[in-house]
Amino acid sequence: IDKNLFKDRVDDGKAIIDKTNGKSVKTDKGSESKDTESEETQKNRFICSAILTCPIFFISMFSIHSSFSVFLQFLLSTVVVFTVGFGFIKTATSQIRHLAPGMDTLIAIGAGSAYFYSVLNMITWGRQNDLYFETSAMIITLILFGRYLESKAKSKAGAAIRKLVELRPANAMVIRDGREMEIPIGQVVVGDEIIIRPGEKMPVDGVVMDGKTTVNESMLTGESMPVDKGEKDEIFSGTINNNGTVKIKAKKVGSETVIARIIKTVEDAQST
Repeated sequence: IDKNLFKDRVDDGKAIIDKTNGKSVKTDKGSESKDTESEETQKNRFICSAILTCPIFFISMFSIHSSFSVFLQFLLSTVVVFTVGFGFIKTATSQIRHLAPGMDTLIAIGAGSAYFYSVLNMITWGRQNDLYFETSAMIITLILFGRYLESKAKSKAGAAIRKLVELRPANAMVIRDGREMEIPIGQVVVGDEIIIRPGEKMPVDGVVMDGKTTVNESMLTGESMPVDKGEKDEIFSGTINNNGTVKIKAKKVGSETVIARIIKTVEDAQST
């Protein structure tokens, strides 16, 4: 799976984590619709290819030999290979031109050789028993089915990552020069003292310096019961402060926080 495809999916989402400085970046909300469109496109291409391939496969498996059946196989396989499967040919052409053959090159060679060998036999020698139109069509159809499953998995993983990113607040209330100020989460640095009020999300990983509260850590542990937090207790980015105001000291920010590492783990698992 091309990790750049995954990067595009995340970059177009509601928010991403800039791994270089830990900033939370907000963008347009087009990702979800783009994911759906991509998945729907792959699904439609597969269905179209399967519908066209079934008659070819049926004729070949049951050895139905006639002028009409040969012409029908030729016609349907031509549509499958050069219309539905045109994307493979286009990509393969580019890969060969840049001397960087890939999977699409193999697909195009496999489907194309079966198709053109069959056309040659049909036109030159009239060998109805040596036609492999079903092979060229089946290669395209099965690969399209795999691509559809892949796009479906990517869509689910992209949605999961967007939900994880949304757990982080956009701003944090820090104490600098003896006064409270609200700053973007990307500007928080290790050692900053942060005020967390009831109902707010923890912006960073840190340690409670003052105050007591209960924290909802279900996003990390799955446990719905709140956890008591007091001085010197650890808190984690993305968890929710329930009922007390606390002052914490930032220990990990940006890509070093637990929530950022979870997002990176999900990304790695998905790309693998």
